[in-house]
Amino acid sequence: MIQVLAATNTVLPRKLYRLNSQGYRAPEFTPEVFDSTWVFGCSFAFGWALAEQYTLSHYLSDTLGEPVLNLAQGGSSIRYQVDQFALLLSQGLRPRRVAVVWPDPQRWPWVGTLGPNQPQLSRQLFWAHAADEEYTQERARRDIREFQVMADLIAVPRAELSWSEATRRVMGDDYDLSYPQIDTASDGQHPGPHSNQRCAGLFQDQWLAAQHT
Repeated sequence: MIQVLAATNTVLPRKLYRLNSQGYRAPEFTPEVFDSTWVFGCSFAFGWALAEQYTLSHYLSDTLGEPVLNLAQGGSSIRYQVDQFALLLSQGLRPRRVAVVWPDPQRWPWVGTLGPNQPQLSRQLFWAHAADEEYTQERARRDIREFQVMADLIAVPRAELSWSEATRRVMGDDYDLSYPQIDTASDGQHPGPHSNQRCAGLFQDQWLAAQHT
């Protein structure tokens, strides 16, 4: 069985979200499923309050003409994406390319060991507003760089967007791209279909630009 980090969302309406047995908005995990583009992020990339056909992963798949695997988890942190990527690579899995929507740097989650009976309970989350901002940003910057190095070492094309202005500041001038929020989902807060379609185009632009550098 392929190991992934514990899913962060304990209760989701199955009528709207089709989740696999490990709590991800994806097919059951097999080695073949991972021969695809991997999408990392929090609820923006997950497609919160949206039907499947309006999610970022769906639009990316249409744009690329290839399978795209949604590995995003609502409420997850920058570190969560790094640990998830490292765990998958450690099992010999390799993506065709990666897309990341970096969450807010003030999210501090801890993900424990997966257990067969309580995979959801191993995750805790709190907002570290009281933490030193300089330390928080430096830690987030190191985590993002760690992810980038892992992707570069296996020669996998990567594209990245920031979730918030705070994340954009961490990423620096080289990544002056934030998630476009043109419209909203049914909850009135998360990105809607047109936003996700535009985001898919921005990711594609980054991959194309990288081919010519």
